[in-house]
Amino acid sequence: MYQPPRPFELPSDLAAGITSLYRENSDAKVIIDSLVKLAYDSGKQQSELTHKKAKVDVAAAAPSESIVGKLKIFLGINLVSVVLPIRKKLNFFIGADPRGKTWLWISSKEDGSVDDMYPATDTADFRCVACLPVPDRSGTPLFNMVFVPGGAAQEVTTPPQPLVFSVPEEPAKNAYDGSLFLQGKDKTQFMYKDLILLGCQGISLPISIPDTEIFGDKFHVLAHKGSREGYLFFMQNEVIFGFKKPLLCMNTEDIESISFSTITRLTFNINVVLKSAPDEVTEFSLIDQSHYGEIAAFIERIAVKNESFDDKLKAKTFMKNQQPDNILAVAQNEAENEVPVAYDDEDEEDDENYTGESSESEGDADESDEEEAEEMEEQEREYDEELGDDEVEHDEDLG
Repeated sequence: MYQPPRPFELPSDLAAGITSLYRENSDAKVIIDSLVKLAYDSGKQQSELTHKKAKVDVAAAAPSESIVGKLKIFLGINLVSVVLPIRKKLNFFIGADPRGKTWLWISSKEDGSVDDMYPATDTADFRCVACLPVPDRSGTPLFNMVFVPGGAAQEVTTPPQPLVFSVPEEPAKNAYDGSLFLQGKDKTQFMYKDLILLGCQGISLPISIPDTEIFGDKFHVLAHKGSREGYLFFMQNEVIFGFKKPLLCMNTEDIESISFSTITRLTFNINVVLKSAPDEVTEFSLIDQSHYGEIAAFIERIAVKNESFDDKLKAKTFMKNQQPDNILAVAQNEAENEVPVAYDDEDEEDDENYTGESSESEGDADESDEEEAEEMEEQEREYDEELGDDEVEHDEDLG
């Protein structure tokens, strides 16, 4: 049987045919061996070139070591409460390298040095930033700054996760200004969220604006995604569900259709289909009936299909006397086979203060949700305690 030059391998039937050929012609084996070796060497060379190109592209997505130490800080906020990609208090920075490319990063170092654990991200890899209130909170209001991925990231690179951190509604006393945005103004004249948005505007990062024309000041509604309770925020160009992991961000230009289903006397569901995933339906359930008109108006404004009466997603009407407990049971039963959101990373168990989720039972998921809720409450309590003290730890400006 013909044996090609190692490490190249051929199917047995092809090897048998070649064996028959060179038995008839003794010179055929030398020629065939040369052809096989040429094909192998060419394929190997192409593979190496592709691998090298991928390495270059990935390296281009992060600042080189020589540039990391030269990042000029435009704006820094001391000790923000990061929610994603890790739950921890860190420092937030906006800056630029000597080439003029702008970067965002979080760091455990107050001087703005890039932390090896949290590499800087090219601002072009984010499509927008949104400022969202933490709903139903007593005491000093909190706002979540949500940096939504999906910008001009190269295809060969791994898209960044959403960056989410919380800031209180108070003057930005723990901010460092590189004099690019404030131009000598007193930073305490700005609230934290306003200063961050000003910084994002200065580096031309688009700001996602709430759809207050339809929803008013309260542009969020309580909803469930499977067994997870969260809030749907309706922006002019985004629909965002959060804030417990996972976070889901949907650009309105990517929405193919939104339809109503499971309409009851008290609640209804909406089903969202994205152009980027036309075969998948994302359902948000148990939305209060009082928000039906607002969401219907939102669907009309963004001009997407409303397939509520399509045969595949025909709205189901329950008896008017059905009890809320039964409605909840039905919704949870329908959500058992829900597909997890893409942002729920494989390495979630490594996140500080996060408890890894188990798919073995619904009870484990509920327990994880309760722990995450307790962590959010603990985070809010920490803010309240800090705001009540005359001297706050780390209350000095950066720089």
